[in-house]
Amino acid sequence: MHNTICESCMTRNYRPVLHDRSIGGLRNKYKGAHIAVVGASPTAVLYVPHSTDVSIAVNGAALLSEEFDYFVCSDPDAPARPWFGRKCAKIRVIAMSIATMDRQLYPSEFDGHIDRRAVPWGSQHRITAPPPVQPHYVFHCSFPSKGELEAFSGGWSTNLMVRGTVAGQAIQLAFIMGAAEISLFGCSYSRDTSRSENHYSYQCQQHQIGCIQTYHIEAMNTYISIIRQHGVPVNVIGPSALTCPPS
Repeated sequence: MHNTICESCMTRNYRPVLHDRSIGGLRNKYKGAHIAVVGASPTAVLYVPHSTDVSIAVNGAALLSEEFDYFVCSDPDAPARPWFGRKCAKIRVIAMSIATMDRQLYPSEFDGHIDRRAVPWGSQHRITAPPPVQPHYVFHCSFPSKGELEAFSGGWSTNLMVRGTVAGQAIQLAFIMGAAEISLFGCSYSRDTSRSENHYSYQCQQHQIGCIQTYHIEAMNTYISIIRQHGVPVNVIGPSALTCPPS
């Protein structure tokens, strides 16, 4: 059964670099598809379930539906959020830095064999674990250096780059999956609503409200620009601070 744990993997020294549950296994899986990325800002409510071929929810968008195809998350604070454990998608794609905290990827039979903790992505090498149970995936984060951006554009990237928020990682994943069109919902990237109760499409405690920095917008615009250079339309649905010219 897919939940069976390989005894040889259950050591503190095991650290997969690439395996069949990494994002490489999703490359071109949905070639030609229209993929929706649904972030957590108020415009997320404009997304209609099943209106695209594939849907990817990000962070708190998990509260909007139980019928997403994928859920992406990498925030080290996410495991403490009420939406993190919600079964909102068929398949979860979780950063290795927090993956062992996800009991859908690593259920109770892994207890005592893995280090259950969340760390910032820069410390992801400290987390060791075997591949997650099917059908879920893990990924490693990387800084958007020139080399990583070239790998992303060239179609051989094995990581998801940071700085564009988790929605930025989700749009990278959509491109890796082979999308022919991408629509962004809940991607307002508004600095005006940062730290305010209007920042998300859902209610949460004040200390859980995030903020948008200029580098978030710049990184997301870079990812969108690269994707559009490959002839893939990227539609930003609703008001947004993203300034990359429309498709």
